[in-house]
Amino acid sequence: MAAGSDDRDDAAAILNWEGTNEIKSANEYSRNLLFSILDSLDGNKTIVWDRDRSVMHRVNLFAGASVLAAHGVVANHSIETKKIATTPHVVFFLAPTMVSLDLLCDYIDNVRNDTKILYQVFFIPEAWYVVRESLKLRNEGKYWERLESVKEIPLCWLPRDGECLSLSSPQIASRLLINGDWTHLHKCAVALNQLVDMCRGRSPSTHQRPMSIYSKGKWATDVARMMKKVRSSTEADNLLKNADPIEGLLKINRIVLIDRWLDPLTPMLSQLTFFGLLDEIYGIGMVNSVKVPETEFTNQGDKDGNPFDEKIEKEVHLRDEVYHRLKHSHINAISNEASKVLAEIRDDEQVKYTTLTLFTILANRTETGRSVTLLKLNVMS
Repeated sequence: MAAGSDDRDDAAAILNWEGTNEIKSANEYSRNLLFSILDSLDGNKTIVWDRDRSVMHRVNLFAGASVLAAHGVVANHSIETKKIATTPHVVFFLAPTMVSLDLLCDYIDNVRNDTKILYQVFFIPEAWYVVRESLKLRNEGKYWERLESVKEIPLCWLPRDGECLSLSSPQIASRLLINGDWTHLHKCAVALNQLVDMCRGRSPSTHQRPMSIYSKGKWATDVARMMKKVRSSTEADNLLKNADPIEGLLKINRIVLIDRWLDPLTPMLSQLTFFGLLDEIYGIGMVNSVKVPETEFTNQGDKDGNPFDEKIEKEVHLRDEVYHRLKHSHINAISNEASKVLAEIRDDEQVKYTTLTLFTILANRTETGRSVTLLKLNVMS
């Protein structure tokens, strides 16, 4: 009896695990950035979300609807629905793109809100100069004058699987090289300075521990230089001054920056763990999920149908106990580990399972000569 109870307690601990101390520190930092902005606006607020769902996903990693409600958010609208707001503040959470800017202008033109309602625009995770300037000049400044404020919320670091932090910006290298968009280096500098804050807290600079920064390569050197400039301007930012101090849980005393060009081989290597291959083949998204073609669940693969037809995908969230037990297993050992899990479930007489579903997807990749087994176990007691 006790053994079965202990197993269920272990399973609950896995599913409720909030991540390492580093992840918790990063999450707390991002929550403070978000809540300091919301709390600075007196009264109730309506959030108008961008059509780009990555903005909502990024915010929801740190604060869900109930948490936002505790900070005065009484309504959540999509910018495309053009619903009328009745709160003193309408807060726009937008991606820094021209498409989002068009949607904002369309909202201002067509939604008949009370003129006393204050419009607050926040670009997440940053406000690009081109977008901001375009907003100022569009229609001779008509839209800019309607806005009470235009700022950014730098929610840069995203938790990945409770074990690591990522900027989730795999396109940085290509935009730097192909488009010559050097603002991405500034984004890296801002994000790295956030890491410094997570380590030091926000105590005066005279009491801060020294942080050594080593750089190798032109881009890395530029980022290190930008970090110093960003840090001096950040210390004067009222947003950070007014935020609660965070005595960070991160234990970092040096940062090493290396240009991708100095290590061209690493991207060519294949990961051999269950988690790693899932990410390489399907791509693990911002909300810790993978999108798999539905044909994979029916064992049809790509045998039938027009290859040019749009494929219907099924989103699988990687949050259950089975995934967390298997994610670090070597791909060659995944079958044995999965068999052990199934055996434990069958032998457990203390819990009555009303639903037990095991999806096994074999995705044979001719280019790698490997098979990947994707397991998702839904257990309802």
